[in-house]
Amino acid sequence: MAVAVALGMGLSVPSVVMGGAAAAPFPRDTTPKPPPVPKYWYTGSEDMNIPGGGTVELFMHPDKKGVFHLVGPAPLQTSTSVACGDQACVYNHLDWTVMGGDVVSGCGANTTSCDVKVGPRGSSWAGVINRQNNEAPLIFLLWNSEKPGGTISGYVQDENHQGVPGASVTVTGPSGGTTAVQAGTGFYTFDVKAGDYKVVPSGVPKGAGDAKYKPGSASVPLPDGGDARADFTLDTGMKVKLILTRSSVPADGTTVVGGTLTVTEFGKAVPDAHVLLEPQPSMGYQAAVTTGPRVAVCNSGVRVWPTGLLSTPSGRSIDVATDQNGTYDFTLTVGTVPGSWELRAVATNAWTGELTTATDYQTLDVKAPGNVRYEGFFAALSALKGARASSEAGKALATMVDNAASIAQVLAELSGSGGELGGLAFSLVNATSGGPAVFVYDDSLPPTVESNGDVVGGEHTWVLSPGQWKGSAKLGGVLSTVMQSGRLGRAPTYTQWAKGTPVAGWSLTKDHASLSTTNFQYNGWAYPSTTAGVCY
Repeated sequence: MAVAVALGMGLSVPSVVMGGAAAAPFPRDTTPKPPPVPKYWYTGSEDMNIPGGGTVELFMHPDKKGVFHLVGPAPLQTSTSVACGDQACVYNHLDWTVMGGDVVSGCGANTTSCDVKVGPRGSSWAGVINRQNNEAPLIFLLWNSEKPGGTISGYVQDENHQGVPGASVTVTGPSGGTTAVQAGTGFYTFDVKAGDYKVVPSGVPKGAGDAKYKPGSASVPLPDGGDARADFTLDTGMKVKLILTRSSVPADGTTVVGGTLTVTEFGKAVPDAHVLLEPQPSMGYQAAVTTGPRVAVCNSGVRVWPTGLLSTPSGRSIDVATDQNGTYDFTLTVGTVPGSWELRAVATNAWTGELTTATDYQTLDVKAPGNVRYEGFFAALSALKGARASSEAGKALATMVDNAASIAQVLAELSGSGGELGGLAFSLVNATSGGPAVFVYDDSLPPTVESNGDVVGGEHTWVLSPGQWKGSAKLGGVLSTVMQSGRLGRAPTYTQWAKGTPVAGWSLTKDHASLSTTNFQYNGWAYPSTTAGVCY
């Protein structure tokens, strides 16, 4: 007979009433009477180191050699990072603790089985504790009745692979009973005699309506010393849906994409549902904000991902909550690096508080806005000298004045999708000499931002510094004027600029760059903008 006794959980056990006899609708079990169940198993006495708040199972039918073949829930496996530092990881920690009896096999960390031999008809129970992370334990009390049998176990879960709260399992056959499933996992286990059994799940959460189990029952043959499994799934669960207003956008640093997250359960909206939003989930936290497209997640104009500063960003997943209509609205501020950017939403189960497999993904294809590359910057700029004043390019050029912020803004406008400089990106930086400067680079090769706020350009980075442009008498000493006229034919590379290498037309000293702002602007992220929904 398997008897499930809840520790501090208030679970109902219809077939057995602890401390007294109760009529049972199952065949009479002729198992010899075991010793009384010791009280310390219920109190969680620290002297015995028995954790409280769990479920106790009384097992009395080993195999013919006196070995109990115990089965516990599978070790928790999840791709969701939980308390794992800055790298993606798997949270997986299942322990067996044997207190009495001899270990035969298994019983190690992160194993699902534990075989323990117990002598016949002892004067006390042996104990085995099975515990997943810090969840409530599953406690086996073992007594060898010398009546061989085996184990029937399995899971009663919803479509999200979460245990169904309030569910129970009834086993009928040569022996049997009813037990509640373990909270969270939905795991159950029975100790029975050998024979043929019928296993039936029952009980659905409030609000689940006419949800049904698949299958509705299972027929299970069980040999002496064997074990059998019967799993059941409730045909409902939590649903998560991610919707983006666009699936493909240019990496122009100005585009904003709308997004909506909805959570339903049994077809109804779930207000205040907690959902983990995971940008770039296949990457580690650091890689998610330093490689690939730079896309910020915003809510009501406030950046919620990434967190921190541009010099010390954190790409950790974010916990958000739905409103009273079961929705969470957000926007995505797209930067200047092309590539594929993924967003995953993982719901927190309303019944258990654990992360579920109620998940949805959306991918944003961030495309290069043009084909101009580092080597073609001056030729493309020169081609603009004939831009008509009435054209968009002409209007943008006409607004350029001789400071780095203005130059960066105008060049950014010209680098949009289909723009004359599409394919290039620009960063405004502070410099140790000459005042602010503009980095020019391929949109796929943004400069590196170091933790001290220094900005390091790559080999293919031009530096435009109005304060260091001298030009010639013919070209004049105003950088913006030269650029507007399409006559800028040279600029120092980042390496030349940083070393102070002489470059004709420029007055250079050994230099380095630092962030012009600690917010998520430039350097692959979005350009400053007044667009609705944008955030930095």
